[in-house]
Amino acid sequence: MTEEADMAQERMELGNSPEAKRAELSAIYVARGLDVELAARVAAQLTVEDELGLSEGTRARPNQAAFSSAGAFVSGAAVELLLMLFVPLGYLTEAVFGGSILLLVVLDGLAAPLGGAIGVTLGGVVAMGCTVLVGKMFGTVV
Repeated sequence: MTEEADMAQERMELGNSPEAKRAELSAIYVARGLDVELAARVAAQLTVEDELGLSEGTRARPNQAAFSSAGAFVSGAAVELLLMLFVPLGYLTEAVFGGSILLLVVLDGLAAPLGGAIGVTLGGVVAMGCTVLVGKMFGTVV
């Protein structure tokens, strides 16, 4: 519902003052790092093609995103839970760390071709390292 309301608002703004909408979009892209000429061309293209360039196939689907995220979380947690259940306590830290890295590599391999995302593995390793450092600061990690 919120997405539909946002799109209706954008369509209205585009219909009422297309030049103002193009200027707004252009300013957004300049703020994100595009040069003024390219930002103006992008804004012009987005306001011509299917009202902001969004076809049915490219619009956000919040419910689908939420369920996909929940499914990915549960899948990752299940692998870690299985490791905790079956790996001896003396090797648990290394097993969880290794299992997490393996899952991140798999996610990196899936995400890069699908969405152009890269660095999932690196980001995950950095996040795990930060978690360990904070744990050491508070004395909860040996």
